[in-house]
Amino acid sequence: MQKYNVYLCDDYKVKGSGNDVLLLASACLTHHEEWFQRYVTYHTRCNVTDRSQGRKKRVAPNNAKIDISKLKDNCDRNSRNHLSNNTPPNRENSFFRCVNPLLLISALLILSSAQVTAQSLADSDLNNQSLYASGYVTAGARTTIGGNVQSATAVTLAANAIIAGNVEAGAATTLGADAGVVGYIEAGSTVTLGVAAFVNGYIQTGTTATVGASAIIDGSIIAGTTATFDTLVEVTGDVLAGTTVTVGAGSIFHGNVDAGTTTTIGAGVQIDGILTANSLLVPPPPLLVTNQEVLITTMQTALKDLGTGTELVSITFGVNNETLEAGIYSTIDYLTITGGKTLTLDGKGVDGTWIFNIANYLSFAIDAKVILLNVTDNSTIIWNVLGDKPGAAGYTQLGAGAETTGFILAKGFVQTGANTVIEGIANDCGGAYSATNFIEFGADSVIGQTGCTNGMAASITQAIAEAPPEATIDFGDAPASYSSLAADNGASHSTENNTIFMGSGVDAEFDSYQFPLSDDVTDGNDDEDGVAFVTGLEVGNSALLELIASTPAFVDAWIDFDGNGVFGTDEQIADTQAVIQGSNTLAYDVPEWAEAGNTWARFRLSSIGGLEPTGSFSDGEVEDHQVDITELNVSISYYPSASEWATIAFEDNWPSIGDYDFNDLVMNYRISEYRLNDEVIRIKLEGQIAAVGALHHNGFAFRLPGILRSTVDEDAIRYTINDIPQNTSPLELARNEAIAIVTNDVWDFVSASINCNYYRTEPGCGTDIQMGFSMTLPMTNAIPSLQMPEFPYDPFLFASDGYDHSLAFGLPPGRAYEIHLPDKAPTEAFRTDFFGRQDDRSEPQNGRYFVSENGMPWAINVGVEMQYSLEYMDVIYAYPLFSSFIANEGLVDADWYIPENANTNNIFSN
Repeated sequence: MQKYNVYLCDDYKVKGSGNDVLLLASACLTHHEEWFQRYVTYHTRCNVTDRSQGRKKRVAPNNAKIDISKLKDNCDRNSRNHLSNNTPPNRENSFFRCVNPLLLISALLILSSAQVTAQSLADSDLNNQSLYASGYVTAGARTTIGGNVQSATAVTLAANAIIAGNVEAGAATTLGADAGVVGYIEAGSTVTLGVAAFVNGYIQTGTTATVGASAIIDGSIIAGTTATFDTLVEVTGDVLAGTTVTVGAGSIFHGNVDAGTTTTIGAGVQIDGILTANSLLVPPPPLLVTNQEVLITTMQTALKDLGTGTELVSITFGVNNETLEAGIYSTIDYLTITGGKTLTLDGKGVDGTWIFNIANYLSFAIDAKVILLNVTDNSTIIWNVLGDKPGAAGYTQLGAGAETTGFILAKGFVQTGANTVIEGIANDCGGAYSATNFIEFGADSVIGQTGCTNGMAASITQAIAEAPPEATIDFGDAPASYSSLAADNGASHSTENNTIFMGSGVDAEFDSYQFPLSDDVTDGNDDEDGVAFVTGLEVGNSALLELIASTPAFVDAWIDFDGNGVFGTDEQIADTQAVIQGSNTLAYDVPEWAEAGNTWARFRLSSIGGLEPTGSFSDGEVEDHQVDITELNVSISYYPSASEWATIAFEDNWPSIGDYDFNDLVMNYRISEYRLNDEVIRIKLEGQIAAVGALHHNGFAFRLPGILRSTVDEDAIRYTINDIPQNTSPLELARNEAIAIVTNDVWDFVSASINCNYYRTEPGCGTDIQMGFSMTLPMTNAIPSLQMPEFPYDPFLFASDGYDHSLAFGLPPGRAYEIHLPDKAPTEAFRTDFFGRQDDRSEPQNGRYFVSENGMPWAINVGVEMQYSLEYMDVIYAYPLFSSFIANEGLVDADWYIPENANTNNIFSN
């Protein structure tokens, strides 16, 4: 049960808002169409602080009341008690709710798409409740929050921050100097008020209350243990402490002071009521703040269900200014509005609903803004940040100066920079829920409309829901086709009291982190360490693997030999095979019909064996592994190795030297050559975008020097980005040589972090890798090894079409602009008249390309995963030996790029 408290000023009237009223209405009304006929009138109690006199001028309060005459009489009349008058309610006179909050959810949200178009959701149904977080809530200096704040842990306000509603915290609540709360504060542990802080309602703490000098509390204080007041404090209501009360000099108390054991009163203290020590009264504990993850998840799922078949927003949305009419929009990944860009929501002058169902995260970069055009007061905007893409955190971030409108439902954390705005529509508060994490608002931010900030404090809906259990299931992490998710009956094993596993241990998840976001990459806990492939997998040949078992058990295992994305019954390599504790060598055959290429293997260890590739079991572990199948007698040559990355880094200001930080584009990559009888039958190119430290739009490609385009079997190419097959061929059209385009614009696949301008180049701007690629190029006719170009072939940068790139070019140069490694000739697409401009000193007649007068290049390549320079940091300050390496044409300081030779203060760290 939850009490109801409202503090409003200036006889403020609200119609159709206030979530507690909605809960009451949803129990009392049988048809949701009637909800919009109700009205609620709040009368006010208002306090005006006169800081020049250090005391408050009080306005006589009216009796707060709620008019529910429009509600049907079938609701229990006991639930219609008038609202409490600024005094902590006890269990007998609390305003009890007569409905489970889930009724509200089912009534409000589980609507069909047709219903949404026929009748929009009312804005007040959601956004009068400002924010809830299962983690902590913090507000930066001078930030204002228009509604209530509820946290399952702690709430902290910096100096001069204001919350215009109530505060409910599972743990501590802390207010900085001159910070204030217009409503009440309930805290599970401590409440601490800074100098000259104020609270217009009561304070109730589980343990201690500590009040700074000149603070003002216009209600009662109930502390589980001690209440301590500094000098010149004023308290309007009663003070009740379980043990001691200590009052500083010059303080004024207008009510009673009651301590369980001891009172200490300073000089000049005024107490208008009765002073009591050794009281037999036991302070009641604050009501607990319940975990609302289940409720929020239910709301999010219901909103997602509304969006089935609606318009899909791509990850490139928000790169430019955008406009959307009312509708339900979904993403398959993140939604980002880039720095300085706007998203205009055009309501066309009629009531409308915008719902954004976001699979990964929501990001408004620095100064990005949501603008309302012809949007009515009864419209609704909801940002539903589901985070239901495997591996997604479901967070929301707003960069400094960003502004948005509506209500944010986030699976993960909500975080803003300074001077941000989250506002509602008309007089309703905008705000946010975080189902599983914290909320942080930067300094000088505004959360809620002006009218809301000036006094509206609708009560937070408090769900009666248990916290979810800890993860206790181990899932596989092969791609979706192999059935890894719980919803797909994926292979899973309980980890509770489990002693049966492979390798060093087993971890648990709430669901599968499907490749390419396997949990070993996502959470850094690599438990896929129990199986090692001793020999390669060759078509028609036998092979060996080693399995490490924690205890005697049984193993079932499969390899997708035909590469069709399913583990078939004829692909089982171990069937209830007994293993001993420790190392086990298993032999198996690769069938003649196996398809050469990359595929997946699944191993399931259990106490009884006989498991299928899918389904759950009560003990053991599942491990999924990527493997390479080759033709018989096929060998593989790698650059730089089978498991490591090489790095190529570009300075994209060619033909100008630029800032020379070599992080404008940084690619990690690996090349594999498959040889049969000393002839190359196919090559594999794979890699990831490590950094983009430039606003220029660039593409990235590999040229195979001397290899004709027609030599590549284009119909047999396998090309994936983030494990998603690409429908277009990567081979560039109308070229003689084979040129494999990885992407025409790297910004199509990556985005900057919050408060950052670039991708993974600035301090504090680390993020997970956002784009990985894999490209297998089979040959129509095998190429003799001696005719193949040397590693690393020719990786190069080119300009994206339609974007300016340098002052050296009058018009956007597009594909005709390239940057290659030093002394690598450009492709046939390059305009040779670009040579010799600005700082470039290329001499094509002498085989000299893409170098300056002193031999400095615009691209560098090393055979390791290199740590690159910070943004605007010249590479010679990150790697001091680089200059001598170039000056001596690579004959000295060849290891200039190793970590031991780096200035660690000047290189990027994630």
